[in-house]
Amino acid sequence: MNSAKYTQRELRIKFGMPLAVINKILKNRDSLKQMGLRTNA
Repeated sequence: MNSAKYTQRELRIKFGMPLAVINKILKNRDSLKQMGLRTNA
């Protein structure tokens, strides 16, 4: 059981954010991670 991982629906209910906002945050986090990896390499 992975209780630390929420589904998007649970996040929306928990934080009252629309899915679009959650998707944007997740995408931004991924692109920031990739940028960080590029600059570190």
